[in-house]
Amino acid sequence: ANYGDKKNISDSSTWGNYYGTSVKASDGATEIKKSDKQQILDTGITTFTRANNIYDFAGNCEEWTQEAFLTDYRALRGGSYGSSGSSDPASSRSYSLPTYAYGSNMRFSSHFNSATLSN
Repeated sequence: ANYGDKKNISDSSTWGNYYGTSVKASDGATEIKKSDKQQILDTGITTFTRANNIYDFAGNCEEWTQEAFLTDYRALRGGSYGSSGSSDPASSRSYSLPTYAYGSNMRFSSHFNSATLSN
């Protein structure tokens, strides 16, 4: 049986877009982002950041969800391009007030919408 990609979600630095991770192009050889850069990437630009055909599951942008935390807060999932894949991996969960949007490292979660909050 095919269970899909086997990715480490506790330390996603080997496949997500994080600070400290070099991101490879889909050919696996060409580097499109150096490890010492904090850079957001266009969704789908490389299969390196894909798991089970989902892009940006690890790093790039944190995902805002509609999941409530203590009534006023909303859950954030995954890490961002400015964090590390070992301290803020794909399995990372945090929370924030929905009125607090701190830049382009966050976006609203949707299967159909990958627009960031700001560019």
